Amino acid sequence: MKEHPFQGWLEKAAKHSGILACGVRLANQSIAVKSFDQGLPEARLKDFLQCLTEVAFGLRNSQLGGSRLRWVFEHGQLYSVRRQDGALAVLAMRKDHNATPAIEELFAEFLATVRVEPEILAGSPPEAAELGAAPDSGTVE
Repeated sequence: MKEHPFQGWLEKAAKHSGILACGVRLANQSIAVKSFDQGLPEARLKDFLQCLTEVAFGLRNSQLGGSRLRWVFEHGQLYSVRRQDGALAVLAMRKDHNATPAIEELFAEFLATVRVEPEILAGSPPEAAELGAAPDSGTVE
């Protein structure tokens, strides 16, 4: 099986303290995830990435969302960023105000990675076909 184009990014995320799990969903719907916490099994993270893609697409269509989203919970936070080519990355973090530099470093690397040319699958949802879409500059928190 071919390695996911962002497998190295997932491995790098594992080296940062405070990260519970991370994942990437490409526009062709392929998903790669890495979990470092028993409370976030990889199967559940894959399901979450699919739901997050739908939510982010709905927010953007309603002009409520940008390329970055953050959810704050009692014991953790979820951060996501979307690339212009439709790829979406997510980081599940412990609540740690000192983690901001790690988040920014990982997302900057994710955004700067050479464009991944996805194979669009038949029946892909509209967000998968947004290869020519203009980048969003907004942020929702």
